[in-house]
Amino acid sequence: MDNKLSLFRVKRVFTILLAVVSTVFTLGVLVGQILDGFEPIGAIFGSASATMAVLCWLSASRDPAKAPGLYFRYAVLGGKIIGGFAFLAGYIGPIILTPSSNQGPLFGIFISGPIGFVFGVLVGVVYGLFRSNAKDT
Repeated sequence: MDNKLSLFRVKRVFTILLAVVSTVFTLGVLVGQILDGFEPIGAIFGSASATMAVLCWLSASRDPAKAPGLYFRYAVLGGKIIGGFAFLAGYIGPIILTPSSNQGPLFGIFISGPIGFVFGVLVGVVYGLFRSNAKDT
């Protein structure tokens, strides 16, 4: 049990470091959006980074003896699945549609992947809400 607890502590430290970096990046993007005006790419990166920061802070703050909550599990799973499909569609789609364009895959990396991740987390939370309401009745 002690070995499992120490592994959890290492994961928690890594998660906190990732949460701090994501939070600082989000605040930097937010300040840039306020001072320099609205930019769509900044909004995409800021929202994806903010979503990542919230998930990391929630993960780091949970009790090691308890399993992750239903909403958290569905949020992470939704972000992985929908974000992964959006990334692949944005990465492979331009390669198939315009093979001569060498910058086509960047759409998946910078646009559709982060948007899909944020959307997937939101869908996962909503699904978790409906799932928990169904269990209550």
